[in-house]
Amino acid sequence: MFIIKSNYSRRIEIKAGAERVRAFFSDMQNFVKMMEGVESIIALSDTKSRWTIRVDFPLIGKIKQEFIVEQTADEEDFIEWSPVSGETDNLLRYSADLIAEKENETSIMLMLSAELRREKASQLHFLAGMAGADAISTEMSKHIGKMLDNFLEEAKTKLES
Repeated sequence: MFIIKSNYSRRIEIKAGAERVRAFFSDMQNFVKMMEGVESIIALSDTKSRWTIRVDFPLIGKIKQEFIVEQTADEEDFIEWSPVSGETDNLLRYSADLIAEKENETSIMLMLSAELRREKASQLHFLAGMAGADAISTEMSKHIGKMLDNFLEEAKTKLES
C-alpha cells in the first residue's frame, strides 16, 4: 500500500466576535476564494460536499484529488468535516474549534489532515514511486501548511477589518 499524508494544526487569535468567526469558517466558499490550491468545494447535499484540491510537488508536478466529506459536527463552538463513510482512498478531515476569549476576541484551533492511499504508487502519479511516499508526504505537509498559514492570515485580516 502506498500512503501519503499530511497533518496541520494551528491556533490563532482573531479580534472579532465568535459568531462572525464561526460564520466565516463555516462558509466553505471562503476556502475556495482565499486558499491557493483549493479549486472547488461543491455541495452534494446538506451535509456532504466534494473538495477538489491541487498540490504542486517538486520533481513530480501537480497532483489533483477530490475528497468527498460529510459534516460530522456543526456546533456553536466546533465545526468538523470528515471522510464519508466507506471512503478508503482520499481521506480529508477539517475541524475548527472556537473559543470566545472576550466579547470581540475569538481563539480558533484549525486542524486539517489529508491522506491518499493507493495499492501502487503509479495509481497516484507515474513518478510517485521514484519520489517515495515519505518525500511526497513531507512536501505535501509543507505545501498544505503554507496554504493554510496564508489562508489564516488572510482570514484574520478580513475578520479584524
